[in-house]
Amino acid sequence: MKRNYILLLFAAALLLTSVQPILAAITLPTMTEKTLDNGLKIIVVENREQPVASMRLLIKSGTAADGKGKAGLADLTAGLLRKGTATRDATKISEEIDFVGGNLGAGAGLDATNVTSEVLTKHFDVGLTLLADIVLNPTFAEAEIERLRKQTMAGLMSQKDDGETIANIQYAQYLFGEHPYGQPGSGTIESVSGITRDDIVGFWKATYVPENSILFVAGDVVAADVIPKIEAQFGGWLKGNLAKIDVPPAPKVNGTRVVLINKADATQSNVKIGHLGIDRYNPDIYAVRVLNYILGGGGFRSRLMDDIRDKRGLTYGISSQFSFDRYPGEFTVSVATRTDSTVQAIGATIEHLKKIREADVTAQELSETISFYSGYFPRQFETPEQVANQLSIVELYGLQKDYLAKYIDNIAGVTAPAVRSAAQKYIDPENLLIVVVGKADELRDKLKIFGTVTEIDLFEL
Repeated sequence: MKRNYILLLFAAALLLTSVQPILAAITLPTMTEKTLDNGLKIIVVENREQPVASMRLLIKSGTAADGKGKAGLADLTAGLLRKGTATRDATKISEEIDFVGGNLGAGAGLDATNVTSEVLTKHFDVGLTLLADIVLNPTFAEAEIERLRKQTMAGLMSQKDDGETIANIQYAQYLFGEHPYGQPGSGTIESVSGITRDDIVGFWKATYVPENSILFVAGDVVAADVIPKIEAQFGGWLKGNLAKIDVPPAPKVNGTRVVLINKADATQSNVKIGHLGIDRYNPDIYAVRVLNYILGGGGFRSRLMDDIRDKRGLTYGISSQFSFDRYPGEFTVSVATRTDSTVQAIGATIEHLKKIREADVTAQELSETISFYSGYFPRQFETPEQVANQLSIVELYGLQKDYLAKYIDNIAGVTAPAVRSAAQKYIDPENLLIVVVGKADELRDKLKIFGTVTEIDLFEL
């Protein structure tokens, strides 16, 4: 089934005054869909602009499917795909993809795993064959598992030297509790050391199944030519028994809580401030995107950067973020600041969380945000890989088919009152989780001004 998607996009108009963006039409290349008998969905997007074919197999299970106590399982499984199959060892796989100047890789995200292959169009068969081989026939050799396990654990050990990484991990764990989003995707020393080959094979058999997967092919290809080749490679992929994951709700933050992680040699404090946000399906998502850009997601144009960095000089960088995932994700403000300015930076941030709820954003702030998205969004379709990525988001989350076409219209339709309403709904300055990684001796008493302080030493993590 062929369809043309028309994206109604605004021309970039990064002006500092209120403007009416100019509507422009951009046409996505023809898209062809087919679902194989085993349930594998294929989406082919034809684009003749570059002689490149980009393939992306989306597995709709990511690190959130690791299971309790098995953090790092999806990540290890994906990392092992290139380490050997029934007919190719790791060296041969690398040699074959390198010989055609291509790229072959795999990685697990929160809600999905992506296995990708990108080659010149003339080498499509090589890229597809290797992609199919590492997905369908991995051997998960014990020697390769141990090698990757050691590399992963070395990386986890080195994270203890990085205050920002520590803050990110601990913030998620305290925010989400028993919810799968609270487990670090790369795992922990304890969890990674305990993952067995049986765990890896079991995860692969349970989640790497055709009915849980979508194959995107984008670039200089002809759907009628490549679909039979895909069917030849993946048609024999057997259906599995996809288990439903029991996901407990994340706890709500009641009152403001401070978690202080003592890093005695810290040269600065790494701070995370926030609470649960919204999921990908929330009808206010466009207002929240605009809200976040104005608050702290817009770099030097944002309120947090303008005030806390430029005017007060409390940090070199501060930002805010909402994560839009399958389940409600994080709302987080991140800031690194001197030890002696930690309390001041946190206090100033909370001031801004309150302020953005109290009054409408300005016409200029709203216009600049719309102009940013007008220029940013079209650039997400410049390469075949980017097109495949955007379509994968739509398919992964089951979004409306006109999601991409209406994206900028929906952003442009956000009003100042809608931003204020979103701030009042989804930013709660009275109920915050504050995680600070820094020198406890100089901070513990001062941080009590914000709420109950729980102190942890870095060596306990």
